[in-house]
Amino acid sequence: MYEMRTDTPSGDTWTLHSKAEHWPALWRDVEEPPDLVRGSGDPGALRQPAIAIVGTRRASAR
Repeated sequence: MYEMRTDTPSGDTWTLHSKAEHWPALWRDVEEPPDLVRGSGDPGALRQPAIAIVGTRRASAR
C-alpha cells in the first residue's frame, strides 16, 4: 500500500511499506531490506526495469 502525501510542495511524495503488495519482489531478497521506502514522483515506476547509481559521501572499509 502506498501512502501518498499531497501537502508537500510537489504534491507527490509517497511511502511504501515492506509488507505492501506493491513492494518489489527483488527487494524481499535483500539481506537487510528497509522497512519502508520514501520517494517522490510516480511509485508505479518501481514496477519497471531501472538502473540506479548509489553513492556515499563517506565510504567505509566494509
